[in-house]
Amino acid sequence: METFGDVSREVINLIANYLNIDTRKISIDTSFKDLNIDPSNLDVVINRSYSKEKRMLVFQESMIYLKTVRDLVSYVLSVKKAYRKVMEVILAQLGIGGKMIIPNHSLVDDLKASLDDIEIIFCNLQKEYGLVMPPMGTGHICTVGDLIRYFIFVKEISKETTQIVLQHLKCREVSCGDSLRDDLGANSVDIISIFDDIEEKFNLIIFEESLKDMHTVGDIVKCIVCAKLS
Repeated sequence: METFGDVSREVINLIANYLNIDTRKISIDTSFKDLNIDPSNLDVVINRSYSKEKRMLVFQESMIYLKTVRDLVSYVLSVKKAYRKVMEVILAQLGIGGKMIIPNHSLVDDLKASLDDIEIIFCNLQKEYGLVMPPMGTGHICTVGDLIRYFIFVKEISKETTQIVLQHLKCREVSCGDSLRDDLGANSVDIISIFDDIEEKFNLIIFEESLKDMHTVGDIVKCIVCAKLS
């Protein structure tokens, strides 16, 4: 399993190759502003040196919030861990251990997954990793890569959302199943402040009528994911 140090060296080399500069000019805390790299182009930066089969499965929406090389290293490390996690769940459900699977494989055509299989894979990912994954339908998730990208995207949204809730409510830990009021003790002022930060962080407008349906942290994650993918 790759360590933070391993991925740091890999990412710094990729950035240096992209910018055609010496790796010694880049440190783990160098900002993309200093490197004159737009975070929305980071997917190009990290995939430029890879063949199509080995390209990193990234969700560009998740990368625009990254500010430093350290942020990118953490993100790449999380992508690689997520890749392994999703593959484990797919292999377990479809009973195809030992078969070579690549991101371009179609879940239905290549791996012979039924719609029930795909639904169970979603449920198992939610249960095992404590995520809320709003169904996207088979039209959106066709390949293994689609599923991995979506898992990573929801995972990142969940992480950012729980951090905002933690900052406002001073809790030790937060899970997607927690009720804002009953479990976390949020009052009306807290909730308004949380949603103000959510709107700013994710560049969203959450309409007042939607607030009555958002009782848990997971409800907020669903709202963000659906808004970002609509």
